[in-house]
Amino acid sequence: MIRKCKSTFFLMIFSITWLMGQQESNQFSFSGSEIVIDFLPENDIFYSHTIDKDVTIHNLSETFQVPKDYLFKVNKLDPKKPVSFGKIVIVPLMKQKVFYKTDYKQKYFTLKYKVKKGDTFFKIQKLCEVNKETLLEINSKKTTALQLNEIITVGYYPKNHTLKTRQPVNTQPTSADKNDNKKDDVLITKFYLSDVIGSFDKNNSCSDQYFVLHNVARQGSIMDIYNPMMKKHVKAKVIGKIPDGTYSEDIMIIINKSAAKELNILDTRFKVNIKYEQ
Repeated sequence: MIRKCKSTFFLMIFSITWLMGQQESNQFSFSGSEIVIDFLPENDIFYSHTIDKDVTIHNLSETFQVPKDYLFKVNKLDPKKPVSFGKIVIVPLMKQKVFYKTDYKQKYFTLKYKVKKGDTFFKIQKLCEVNKETLLEINSKKTTALQLNEIITVGYYPKNHTLKTRQPVNTQPTSADKNDNKKDDVLITKFYLSDVIGSFDKNNSCSDQYFVLHNVARQGSIMDIYNPMMKKHVKAKVIGKIPDGTYSEDIMIIINKSAAKELNILDTRFKVNIKYEQ
């Protein structure tokens, strides 16, 4: 896996309707401005931008320090073809590069977040990995009270490669991370999809493990499955592909009964959001 992307929060190819009200274009100049970001299951950060005549994939790659080839791949774009105006491009942001003080000379974006139903100050604080006092300070707030659709600042993101990154909160390198250091030439891409139609068999017995069938996800990898209606998610092991001819063509994932129970899914046909490796 590319090391520069190892600790990033990889973004998805998914329906724009899952942007939760962020359908307006995030226009920006490179002299310093605000951008609206959002969070996904597992606290991943993403920013979406509408391609226009002033901003290209190359601009986005250079400004947000994301490899250009990677942007083409996660957005399923052909690097040999021009990206059409109006195309929504998903850009992953590195949480390690988010700062909460602006007393440095480097240019930066102010990261904004739109408060949604069910959000609390503590929840946003946890997603941002920042203490309460700092988040209150950068928003000039005296209390943790939030209003629906309120726009708050959740940090500052540098526009260049020279700024040192802060250390992630409460994270320690694992043996898996150390092993990944030896695999810098291997690119494992993570994709996100919303409104994925799935199914499960009510007649199967429950177990203490979660499994999923998917035709594209890497076998043996772990898929994150999120039920937005119940705000529940599970990590299920990809054990194979969906057998041909056994389900209707629009079924994209099959989960076992245990995973369905954990997600509070009652109907054998359902919609979920997924994150998977390919």
